[in-house]
Amino acid sequence: AVVYYISLKNAAAPIVRTITAQEMIKEYPQFNLDSCDVSELQYMRNFCNAMKVAMTVISPRLNKKLLIDICAKLEGSGRSYVTGGCQHLFTERRVMIYEQESGIKPIPRPSRRTANSEEAEERKKKYRRLNDQAFHQVNNFNQETNKSSDALNQEDNKVVDLSHQ
Repeated sequence: AVVYYISLKNAAAPIVRTITAQEMIKEYPQFNLDSCDVSELQYMRNFCNAMKVAMTVISPRLNKKLLIDICAKLEGSGRSYVTGGCQHLFTERRVMIYEQESGIKPIPRPSRRTANSEEAEERKKKYRRLNDQAFHQVNNFNQETNKSSDALNQEDNKVVDLSHQ
């Protein structure tokens, strides 16, 4: 906010060039008066100007959420913008501004491997077989342990019996 104030106050040599409403529509043709009302266009202009100033102080790489939060406070609408899969139109517009001003585009996630039903069934059978083998090994170990502990208990009983005689 201090940098924003200083850039506006120091008009002789501004840190960054702020844009007017006409320049906003020129730079962002998708934000015209048909798609959003005048007050929303003013908020987006404030957001864009704040974004330009904030990026002089904060690196835009890996700071998307921080920059959007800071600029949302400075734009004056009182909204908070949560990015992600179910983001609102207001948020989408702010993300477009961030991406255009920073030049950072999101890296697309690789497509997830989808297995057909035969591969999935084979994998299930393999894991069931492995689980059954592990279960039998543990069960056999427990049985052997129980046999040896029973034998030791019987020997202990014999020792006790001999001591009483």
